[in-house]
Amino acid sequence: MLNERHQMLFKIETSDGTPATPGVNDGVLVYEPKCDDDPSFLDRRPSGRSLSQQFKPPGLKMRRMTFKSDVRGSGAVGTAPEWSKLARACSMRETNLISIAMSSVAAAERFMVGQLVYQGTDLASATAVGICVTDLRGANGTVLISPISGTFSNTTTKAITIDASGAEVVTASATAAAPTTSGVGFGYLPDSERIMQLSVNSWTGPHPDTALGAILTITDTDGHVKGAAQIVSGTSGGLWDTTFQVQLLFGSVANGDLIGNTALAIGAVNAVPLQTRGVSLTGYSNVDGFARIASGMRGTFSMDGEAGSNFVFSWDMLGKPQQHLAQLAVATGVLNTVRPPRLFGAFAGFRTAAGFFKLPISKIAHNQGNTVGPREDVNQPGGSLGTFVTARKPVTSIEFEDVNLGFDVIKFLDEGTLVGFGCVVGGDGSGTHAGRTAGNTCVFAVPQGQIIGLSDGEKNGVKTWNVEIEAQGVLGAGDDELVIASF
Repeated sequence: MLNERHQMLFKIETSDGTPATPGVNDGVLVYEPKCDDDPSFLDRRPSGRSLSQQFKPPGLKMRRMTFKSDVRGSGAVGTAPEWSKLARACSMRETNLISIAMSSVAAAERFMVGQLVYQGTDLASATAVGICVTDLRGANGTVLISPISGTFSNTTTKAITIDASGAEVVTASATAAAPTTSGVGFGYLPDSERIMQLSVNSWTGPHPDTALGAILTITDTDGHVKGAAQIVSGTSGGLWDTTFQVQLLFGSVANGDLIGNTALAIGAVNAVPLQTRGVSLTGYSNVDGFARIASGMRGTFSMDGEAGSNFVFSWDMLGKPQQHLAQLAVATGVLNTVRPPRLFGAFAGFRTAAGFFKLPISKIAHNQGNTVGPREDVNQPGGSLGTFVTARKPVTSIEFEDVNLGFDVIKFLDEGTLVGFGCVVGGDGSGTHAGRTAGNTCVFAVPQGQIIGLSDGEKNGVKTWNVEIEAQGVLGAGDDELVIASF
């Protein structure tokens, strides 16, 4: 078998750990693919007159798939990039970007890449909060925003940054037109939730309007309780909605299952469940006709790029071994029509209360730092249901020329000053999107981070700084410490 003939496909599952069947539209253009089984053995050494080894029963086994892929768009503004499902399985939530035309922008005002924007009296009482993924300086124009919470409208929109004391500094306060909410692009933010959408034909029972937080059991057609879920949204007018969202607590749910609580209500699931946040994947690895499949896959990722090259994702996905078999590779659609934007003619730099610093940057890297572990269950073949992402520590590393006190990173480290970072490739970041390749402009931004590492470097004889920034949550609800966007 030829190792170079290695195909990988990934498909979002309908329910956590329930295998899906990857098909023609689930291919990913990958580099350096690798699939490994990680078995454990019950190593017991019997005591006796002999030192001979004895049989070790096979124990829990997991399946890991690692590979690289390009950071690139889909080529169509309204279509998510191929890596979107991988990011979502690494506990990133997908949001639709919004486009807002800003007017009454004064000459000294600016909206910066990676900057927090909000509508309302102040950030604490804001009706909508998001992260700006384009740049607008001293003139009317359009900005793109990745929403964090609330709903943006045609009202005053403010851009803020955090100064050395932790106080908010407003850098722009502009009049916003009605936002465009579809066909703009996609933003990917960290997530801590696992949510799926279910629907039933109707409910029977009292179904009071106190369903939020209610625990529902899931029963299969044989009458066995196969799982449980907690309602997180979907009540109105004193009745439960027939389409609602839950957090799956254990087990799985499928079309035809009964779900409910005899003290509240019971309904029959009448459609295929839809994982919306914290999704799991079925992964398919085929090396020249030998296929290995894993379900319940989740993982972590890193990305890096140097001047003149492109950003590259490195993915590490872990799941439950499902099966292995002799099977021909799946015929997929064209995967290589969109070329990744490269790191030149880009828009990248640090953001502080003093402004946006477009320093001479030679290398950018980011490690999402997810902790991924198996969900153990003696009821399952192999002893595992799949995986959970249980923690994360995202750290961004940037190498740039040492510019003396023009950008005093030692002071920022010593005083704990929070700094932001933003990078736009495939365009210059401006509100007019000058130089933009539609459907292939990508952004990586950290609204605020703490410098946790600083070391000297050298690049082609030039003194450099290597800075490590730990991305930190902004709002009390969190899940807002960074954004990756494609538009």
